[in-house]
Amino acid sequence: MVMLSGKEKEKMAIEMLNRNVPSRKILEKCNLSPNVITALRRKLEGVGPAEPTFTQAYRLFEAKKSPYEVAIELRITAGEATKYFYEYCRLRDLNVLLTLYNTLGHNSIEELRQLHRVLTQNGVSAELYGLYIIKATQIDRLESRERVVSGQNYKISNENLTLVKINERLRQENYDLKRANEWLNGEGDRLKWENDQFTKNLANAQTELSGLYRQKGATISSLADLYTERDRLEKGDKAEW
Repeated sequence: MVMLSGKEKEKMAIEMLNRNVPSRKILEKCNLSPNVITALRRKLEGVGPAEPTFTQAYRLFEAKKSPYEVAIELRITAGEATKYFYEYCRLRDLNVLLTLYNTLGHNSIEELRQLHRVLTQNGVSAELYGLYIIKATQIDRLESRERVVSGQNYKISNENLTLVKINERLRQENYDLKRANEWLNGEGDRLKWENDQFTKNLANAQTELSGLYRQKGATISSLADLYTERDRLEKGDKAEW
């Protein structure tokens, strides 16, 4: 379905009025308000010029009607209602509001409206908005700095905790090394004592072995003397025989 502009609808309505088409059918076909149809009929009858749609829209906006209400009352499209509203705002020197709306969007405008209401309810005048924004910015910066410092403090605390754990581990390791060193010193002393005892026992064994060698030598010498004496006695006995 082709969407007609306001002027095209009015042109179609004029043609149907010239053909004496009933107003009800014109309303259904052209989708115009009864006021517009009446104005066109009066214009054709020479009563007076019909008021253009955009003028009617401006009057409705001046009466605080919303674009939605204007679109319904004048039976025009949303695009036409929005176009007339923008034109009305420019004519009323409301370009700043249009720029603000186009820049921020509906949601941000609504948030600003709520902020304005809250500030007004708390007795803050519009002249103080700039000061409050500066203060809020300073507070936000301080909070941001506080978050940074808090993060740094948290990091330092974790590092200190890590260093404490490392220091405790090193102390334990040093204690263990000290105990191990004491044990090694004790083992060294024990081994030294055992070595001294071994050396002493070895010396005693060598002394005893030397005595045994001497005894063995004396014994062998005695045996030799006995064998010699035995041989001599045996020779003497033979001589007597």
